[in-house]
Amino acid sequence: MRHSVFLTIKLVILISIFLIPFAVISENIIIRFITGSLLGISLIILFPLL
Repeated sequence: MRHSVFLTIKLVILISIFLIPFAVISENIIIRFITGSLLGISLIILFPLL
C-alpha cells in the first residue's frame, strides 16, 4: 500500500516538473495572443479616427 502511494507521489512530482514549463510557455502564448488581439482591435478602431 505504502509503496504504491510513494510511486504515485513520484509520478505526480515528475509530471508536474515536466508540465510546469509547458504551462508557463502556453500561458505566455495566450497572454501574447490576448494582448496582440486587443492591440489589433484598438488599432482597427482608432485608425479611421486618426
